[in-house]
Amino acid sequence: MPYAGTRAALQGLGTMGGATARFLTRAGLTVVAVADIKGTIANPAGLDVEALLATRDAHGTMDRSALRPGDRELPGEAWLSADAEVLVPAAVSYAVDAGNQERITARWVVEAADMPVRPRRSRC
Repeated sequence: MPYAGTRAALQGLGTMGGATARFLTRAGLTVVAVADIKGTIANPAGLDVEALLATRDAHGTMDRSALRPGDRELPGEAWLSADAEVLVPAAVSYAVDAGNQERITARWVVEAADMPVRPRRSRC
């Protein structure tokens, strides 16, 4: 798949998420959604990753006053169902589980957090 035109959504803009967002953008992908503790920021035309990185605090929380007119604030888990081909859980463990995985439409899930996908438990 070509990088140009490929969209990505990330959970977290801290150490892993921030570096990943910057890398993906520089590689030619478009970051369309990023989530932090306050919710999801999305823009189907693409977010200004560098501007968002410049506003984040030590915990990766973005300053909403820096949002552009086309940027939207959405609920926290909206990043899971963003219209994107690449989904990057890069913040907390078990962000993807049996209760929310059906919302994911991305073609690829690229794990960047420690254990971001909850394993399915089998019954014994």
